[in-house]
Amino acid sequence: LIERGLGQHTEGESSMMTIFRVPAHVRDASKELYEPRLVSIGPYYRDRAALRTMEQHKWRYMRELMRRPHSLPPLDSYVRAVRNVEQKARCCYSERTDISCSAAQSEPSGGGEIEEAHSPGFAEMLMLDGCFILEFFLKWHKSEKDKLCDVAWGLTLLHSDLLLLENQIPFFVLEALLHVVYPTATRLHLFMLIIPYLKFSYYKLSTPEDLDRSEI
Repeated sequence: LIERGLGQHTEGESSMMTIFRVPAHVRDASKELYEPRLVSIGPYYRDRAALRTMEQHKWRYMRELMRRPHSLPPLDSYVRAVRNVEQKARCCYSERTDISCSAAQSEPSGGGEIEEAHSPGFAEMLMLDGCFILEFFLKWHKSEKDKLCDVAWGLTLLHSDLLLLENQIPFFVLEALLHVVYPTATRLHLFMLIIPYLKFSYYKLSTPEDLDRSEI
């Protein structure tokens, strides 16, 4: 049991943590300030009943993102991109959840090491959430109409949920997926696509009139 525990909590793992849980006593005092109301991103709020409606939109956004490039990269290109960063992404979360832990672990070997297998659920979550975020900002950047954001509250709630501390996936996951869609894209392109919209005051511009702008 001790060997298994040591294998699960490797040396230096804590230094990779970048996505933290808000302390329970802080969250409980004002849950609406820390918990998503429309969409879950990452493992902490996945499968929450109130957020499941958005899952169908995530699949739609992923399908639409994959249709953007002229070359139409095969599905396994996206899967490989996520698999390459899956283990690193798992270490970014300060709290283990069912989906962020491995689906299966082997028994300790003679040297006491534990080999952690890939988790299909965790990889699928990274791919689905990453594609959703990219497609969301591409639509916003290009002023494309979308039935999800055309409702008056859609864009505002999505925007605020994406700013929440616990409702995140690592930035390098977005980089890996964007590189599949646009192979020549750099980190700077991703910054230019996302950062201008990640402002706490930007929701003031998210009005129905803004959504009616003609497409570029």
